[in-house]
Amino acid sequence: MPVRLPVTEPIRTERLVLRPFRRDDVDAMLAYQSLPEVARYLLVGPWTRDDAVKQVEKRLGSTSLGGPEDVLALAVEFEGTLIGDIGAWPTDREAWQGELGWVFHPEYAGRGFATEAVEKVLEIVFGFGWHRAVAQMDPRNTSSARLARRLGMTLEGAHRSSWWSKGEWTDNWVFALLADEWKARREDPRRAPEPAGRRTPPGKLDGDRAGLEGWLELYRQTLPRKVAGLSADQLCCPAIEPSSLTLAGLVRHLTMVEQAWFANTVAAREEPLLYKETGPDGDFDAVSPETVWGELERYEQELVRARGFAAEVSDLDVPLPGLRHGKQVNLRWVYLHMIEEYARHLGHADLLRERLDGVTGY
Repeated sequence: MPVRLPVTEPIRTERLVLRPFRRDDVDAMLAYQSLPEVARYLLVGPWTRDDAVKQVEKRLGSTSLGGPEDVLALAVEFEGTLIGDIGAWPTDREAWQGELGWVFHPEYAGRGFATEAVEKVLEIVFGFGWHRAVAQMDPRNTSSARLARRLGMTLEGAHRSSWWSKGEWTDNWVFALLADEWKARREDPRRAPEPAGRRTPPGKLDGDRAGLEGWLELYRQTLPRKVAGLSADQLCCPAIEPSSLTLAGLVRHLTMVEQAWFANTVAAREEPLLYKETGPDGDFDAVSPETVWGELERYEQELVRARGFAAEVSDLDVPLPGLRHGKQVNLRWVYLHMIEEYARHLGHADLLRERLDGVTGY
């Protein structure tokens, strides 16, 4: 394992250059570090020019991990313009653990630059030998929290009123990423697929059956869109603490629900329920990045079966052959229950997805 990691030459990503600081970076850093909206949730106030001069001078010597300053400070450039800065420093040298911090110009937000830059720094520190990387922030800094989640970091701690900053006690969130987790994401670059086309809304003048089926289909089409673009570890990440709920768990649960109602109640097949081998909450609790891709496929397969079983029933109100807790129900009841079931869990999916990477929308 190396004992020193110097960065003397620029490091390039697809769109950015990460490089050591220069004395002529003062004005560019001041342009964003002096903004009140940038400093709002940092531990220091908006920079003055004197601050910028001192901070750039300090960063000139922060060019390596394991070096004299033991800090790696990198300027982030896009098309020759400095748009942000990232720092990395050890917190436990013997245990190979460290912390990251970043600040970016808000004019360049929303274009993935911060994600691209911090990903490269994570690649550097884990390549250097770090076992664990941490990022701490005020939870009101929602853009940084979303970035941490996009990077695959897990919120490990939410400390109440633990920092005294700018005349007030503030909360502190601690995100962390392990080297093994980082390696797993890089070894399996797959992402949940983006469904083709647009969702089909129900007709506004549909009759009973078409309306019920239309709303259920709309929700069935929504779930794959709520997971699209995520990695296996993100799908299995319990992002709403202290709940253990995950998007992978929701997919597994709704697959089982489709099977229970359409295969076992509508078609009376009496199949053993999926994912229940380990207990009543096995669909939610036994998620794994190793099985999640097959489970996404199984969900789509179960939808095909469910539609087929329902198509065999011509009357919404005739009692179905399968029983619910020993009692008969009809297809109308099943459709209404499934719409309620999806509506509830898609609300969970909305919150999970936003906490994972900031993506929102119906």
